[in-house]
Amino acid sequence: MQELESLDSKGKIELYYADESHVCTDGYVPYGWQFKNENIYIPSEKTTRLNIFGMITRRNQYKGFTTQESINADRLVD
Repeated sequence: MQELESLDSKGKIELYYADESHVCTDGYVPYGWQFKNENIYIPSEKTTRLNIFGMITRRNQYKGFTTQESINADRLVD
């Protein structure tokens, strides 16, 4: 990583740092409190998911996109 950062600081490459995430309206409760022998559930419906991908340089150059499709290698190349 240091070598890539060095090449970037010398202007030989453009180094981007990237990450992806998603947002959706599906209910998600990984834990909760309930009384013994009490069944608790939260009904939810399958909803649309928005996938987000972004890249940024140390000079704040940003490139990114959002999609409802899966983010895979082919999508990144596009």
